[in-house]
Amino acid sequence: MKKHAAVISSKEMIQENICSMTLQTDEPLEARPGQFLHLLPPGEGRFILRRPISICEIEETECRIVFRLEGDGTKAVAKQNSGDKLDVLGPLGQGFPDIQSGTVLLIGGGVGVPPLLAAAEQLHKNGVRIQARIGFADQNQVMLVEEMEKWAETIVYTEDGSAGRKGRVTDELETDNGFDTYFACGPKPMLKAVEAKAPASGYVSLEERMGCGFGACYACVMEKEDGTLVKACLDGPVFQSREVLL
Repeated sequence: MKKHAAVISSKEMIQENICSMTLQTDEPLEARPGQFLHLLPPGEGRFILRRPISICEIEETECRIVFRLEGDGTKAVAKQNSGDKLDVLGPLGQGFPDIQSGTVLLIGGGVGVPPLLAAAEQLHKNGVRIQARIGFADQNQVMLVEEMEKWAETIVYTEDGSAGRKGRVTDELETDNGFDTYFACGPKPMLKAVEAKAPASGYVSLEERMGCGFGACYACVMEKEDGTLVKACLDGPVFQSREVLL
């Protein structure tokens, strides 16, 4: 774990409430797909807790994050502009495994899509065949489709049918035998449905509230199937399917 004074090199609102931001760090992050950064929102002492944000794209000393403006903290981060600095810890957590062969299905919902983009690029470099199902509430939430299509055979879903196919990413998943494993990230109801329907085992990345981000505060404790406890920030956020109780 390292602390960085990251400089914002670019910022764009890619949807009304979705911010894409590229950060430049003083040294390579050495991050893996599925890991996250812990950002301290600017505000002259107004904010005590950092905000965990998944890494969307990684390249040496530059990384991209894409996040939804949900509260005062993320809104404060999104108000920053190119040239401003952010106090960043990371990379943190356990990422997705480095799959080297076969076919991987990426299943993302909403802001669960960004970390899967980093995974897609790495899987492509490994020569893995990649399929992607990415879902959103409506056309006003759709993002990163063109980027995902660079690496994966991609299907877009919206719940109201305003973009792509009408439905959810888990529709007909139980009859899909065209993949060897899956990476999934999104809200818990979606992850529960994936675990229940997918014919193969896989990996899930959890969106949990966190405090410290490195396992000291026990704010993100979760229970495993065997009753033992794990910390989403330290032992996750990526877990094997059915490893933790959702």
